[in-house]
Amino acid sequence: MQPYTPERRQELSREVRALSSRDLQLWSLGFMVMLVLASGILCFLLPNARASVKLELRYVPQLSMGLIAMVLLLNFYLIDKRRELDKSRRQIIRDLVLDEGFDRFAVLDPVTQVFRRTHLHQVLDRELRRANREGVPVTLLMVKHRCIRKLATLYGGATADAFVSEVAQVLQQNFRGSDRIIRYSDSEFLVVLTGTNGRQAQTACARLQEYVDRWNLHTDMQWEMCLTTAAGEYHPGSGPFELIASLCDRVAELAAACEQSEAAIEQAFPATAGV
Repeated sequence: MQPYTPERRQELSREVRALSSRDLQLWSLGFMVMLVLASGILCFLLPNARASVKLELRYVPQLSMGLIAMVLLLNFYLIDKRRELDKSRRQIIRDLVLDEGFDRFAVLDPVTQVFRRTHLHQVLDRELRRANREGVPVTLLMVKHRCIRKLATLYGGATADAFVSEVAQVLQQNFRGSDRIIRYSDSEFLVVLTGTNGRQAQTACARLQEYVDRWNLHTDMQWEMCLTTAAGEYHPGSGPFELIASLCDRVAELAAACEQSEAAIEQAFPATAGV
């Protein structure tokens, strides 16, 4: 079974349009054959007024058998093609249903192999319940990297996906196995740090920066990894999604400030500015 990528979905859409055109072709073929048969019969029944056309009765059986054979062959052909179309249509419907089910129930993001945002509610519900039960703190950390759309425009989608995958690997190496990493958006990751308060989260962010520096020293990519982080400790009784929204705003402001600094450096030193 082929993976359900955007390219595969486009292929399914093309196949659906092709099936519609083939249906029209079959109907057009049947209509044209009926038109030819009707024209032939009318030529014998209603001869031209200028030319006397006589119908030889001895040729009627052969003509009738020929017409019947042609109609039968046409019916066999149309039935066979109709079965092929129905089979192809059922396969496409099956693929579309599986594709929809994959999108609905898939837990891991196919590019980064971390939790998808659609699984965020389940992760938060499970981790916050356990933290409240055990009386341990929970800190939410928002991590923002370079805009994947900009990278895709400059270097292509495959290269941008490879970079995002590298970011996810750095996050997985830095945080504990009990921490939950979620791809929140194209350019953001949300990390649920269970058993971690705000001060410990800052230590984890400093350690993350060390991983990023080592990655930048050994990478073969054409740009450096630059991660902007914002952490907030969750307090029982408050809304986790309000905290996430505030973290998104904070990390967006920090990322915008970093981009302005990079733009200023690029203007001052255009030959040495990074991507």
